[in-house]
Amino acid sequence: FEVVTLLDYKYKGDQNLMLNLRDPVNADAGFQVQAVLTILETDQPDPAMIDDFQGFYRFEPSGDVNLSITEVMTGTPMAVPGQWTYEDVLTGVYGPAGGSAPSFTRTFPNSQDWTGYNGLSFWYYGSNSGQPITVNVLDNQATTTAQTPPGDWELVWSDEFDNAAGTTPNPNVWSAEIGDGSLNGIPGWGNSELQFYTDNAATDGSGNLTITLDQAEPAQQLLCWYGPCEYTSARLISANKVEAQYGRIESRVLVPDGAAGLWPAFWMLGTNIGEVGWPQSGEIDIMEYVSRNPNEVFGTIHGPGYSGGAAFGDTYTLQQPVAENYHTFAVEWSPDEIHWFVDGINYHNATPADVAPNEWVFNHPFYVILNLAVGGNFGGTVSPDLTLPQQMQVDYVRVYQAPNTSERFEASFVDDFSGWRQVSVPFSSFTRSAQQPAGAPNDGFGLNDVWGYGVTLPANSSGTLHMDQVQLAQIPTVERSRRFNVDRDTFINGTQPGAYNGTSQTMWVGFFDQMRPVVHVPISGIPNDAEIDLAYLYLYVTEGRGFSMWSGSVIPSVQAHPITTPWMPDPVNWWTPWNFPGGDYGPAVGSNHLGSGKIGTWLRLDITSAVQNTVSTGVNYGYILTSDDNHGVRYGLSTQDYWDPSKTGYVRVYYRTV
Repeated sequence: FEVVTLLDYKYKGDQNLMLNLRDPVNADAGFQVQAVLTILETDQPDPAMIDDFQGFYRFEPSGDVNLSITEVMTGTPMAVPGQWTYEDVLTGVYGPAGGSAPSFTRTFPNSQDWTGYNGLSFWYYGSNSGQPITVNVLDNQATTTAQTPPGDWELVWSDEFDNAAGTTPNPNVWSAEIGDGSLNGIPGWGNSELQFYTDNAATDGSGNLTITLDQAEPAQQLLCWYGPCEYTSARLISANKVEAQYGRIESRVLVPDGAAGLWPAFWMLGTNIGEVGWPQSGEIDIMEYVSRNPNEVFGTIHGPGYSGGAAFGDTYTLQQPVAENYHTFAVEWSPDEIHWFVDGINYHNATPADVAPNEWVFNHPFYVILNLAVGGNFGGTVSPDLTLPQQMQVDYVRVYQAPNTSERFEASFVDDFSGWRQVSVPFSSFTRSAQQPAGAPNDGFGLNDVWGYGVTLPANSSGTLHMDQVQLAQIPTVERSRRFNVDRDTFINGTQPGAYNGTSQTMWVGFFDQMRPVVHVPISGIPNDAEIDLAYLYLYVTEGRGFSMWSGSVIPSVQAHPITTPWMPDPVNWWTPWNFPGGDYGPAVGSNHLGSGKIGTWLRLDITSAVQNTVSTGVNYGYILTSDDNHGVRYGLSTQDYWDPSKTGYVRVYYRTV
């Protein structure tokens, strides 16, 4: 038979699906009703992709923002340009207005090298709010967890399982592995275990996660490596979601109080297991318990040459049966050393010398696993006295690491559009944030030691955001032309301007007696075969300082007229003028105009057609600003504001190379 899959051009790796044929008709005795379907990955991983939100997100929200994943279909109003049949996007609902600025942050388990790229790119669904959206980057740290004593670590992440009874584990943290291991190519999970993992895990309403081992129902027709499955249970993994490199990894657990055969565990696997396999990936067993030894727990590492029965580990013996009470199990993990604890007592340690001459494979990120197995090579023979169901209770899982001293940098874009747009934020536009964590370095934005990124939404506002496909990019953008050449329309009205303020690069626009300013914006660096999608000229509106005449009147219908260079006294060649559409920044909403409500905002001029012509012909254009009304009103359009250099005017060009 044929199995139809969806084409999405997203790398997911090879995927296995278990197919169960229910109630076959006229089947011969011994007919195989279970098969494994392998979907071979034909796409290559994108090294520039940071987050694609395929079913989950890795952000930690702060403030009044609720994050979720929304699945959108092609052909619908919310479809992302270029998507295939289905696309998962990040959705955030924030507000209400009046609160502090909500934000969400993604921290990496170890630093990333972003050299070779010049910016971040992502799809953003604009609401045309006119509000700035801040993008944050966490650069290098003064001290990392690897360089910090465990006594100085602090709680950086936890799952406290405080949800209502029956709530499934947080999908942004945990995935449930399904089956008897056959899907993974290791029937019986490599240990001859007897359970078939399902999603038998939920919170109990009292602050615990409950993993339940129970009898398999015949109606489920589950097949295991040994025949019809006898047991179901659950195995939760944080792979690709919550990962850690070094720190104190801790959980408070109540193991099941049952007869021999039970095997609950709290452990970790290296995140590179898909590339290098086990045991080269490394395995850190923080706690294993087998009910045939009711007073003992085990702490172990597995690696190449020391796995399975030859692993390096130790046991801790309690005075009472382990299942009588909750106990805290932890490892403190640093480069080239791991220490095991039960209720704060250190009982086992491991260093490279303990596994020599074999390779130490524990200096890289790992993910967490919680599971309840039965039988198998280590769980042992299942006692006929074992009653079901049995439960493993997990109070919390916590990660302690060094305080994050990453130097913060930020840049912003303005939500001045509606619908999806691919936003590009060049690294050159990032500046050091005013708020820094204690001990943060102050050595510039280096890109070779990046620890995370995030988004800050406007304070005192509410709304919904959608974003997708956050990735590193080579942004072919003329982002900020720092110094404009400022001239005057002297040859058009035949007089010298009567109001031009001195030597700064701020030009004072005084639409008075037809006096019109000219801005020369040199465009360079864009390939001549590029397709120009959008181009904007941004000028900062200031008050008309330095003039005796000033009023709050409105100058409506501001127009932009491109003119060719070189400049005066050569002839001025006009392009056809146009009125640009709405969407200027600032508190005043409506048509583009200059007025008192625009002071302290940005004026945006659509110069797309002129830049398209510039790129194709090589002829640069300047811009005369005019209005259909004349008032004795003067406003500053800042190309480089003497009072505030951050208000430098700039050009932003969105284009694609062919």
